[in-house]
Amino acid sequence: MKIATYNILKGGSHRVHWTKMIEDQGVDLLLIQESYPHDEHLPPLLYPELRQRSVWEMVEKNRWGSAIYSGSGTLKQISVPGFAGWVVGAEICGASWQSSQKDATMVFSIHAPSRAESYSKQVSKLLDEIGRIGDGREIIALSERLTRFIIP
Repeated sequence: MKIATYNILKGGSHRVHWTKMIEDQGVDLLLIQESYPHDEHLPPLLYPELRQRSVWEMVEKNRWGSAIYSGSGTLKQISVPGFAGWVVGAEICGASWQSSQKDATMVFSIHAPSRAESYSKQVSKLLDEIGRIGDGREIIALSERLTRFIIP
């Protein structure tokens, strides 16, 4: 299984980053920050299952947000109160990379907000909230501080 997290800094006008990570790098689970909506990166005609395999949420009044894409399985979006778009979550079921467990895997793409508090305080708050939502379940949570980091 390959996992990648990538802060694409809005991705410019070419919108090729998602495709390069999925097709060129063979990433199974992609966690993106500062991205435009998923259908602007992955054409629905080439990725007809896009809506069931990805989630995206906008950050406040920006046009960009955070996203998750899984090459297989089905995603159900999870909201993280107080961090809309900065953190997007999904319950993933039936992915080829999952074990035969009954419960869905909870996955979170994290982009720490730039607010009045320090980075570490913001991250601590959002991780506490993710932990509360997860309630002891299996969680994958990666931050933009691991930009372009791929786990083979």
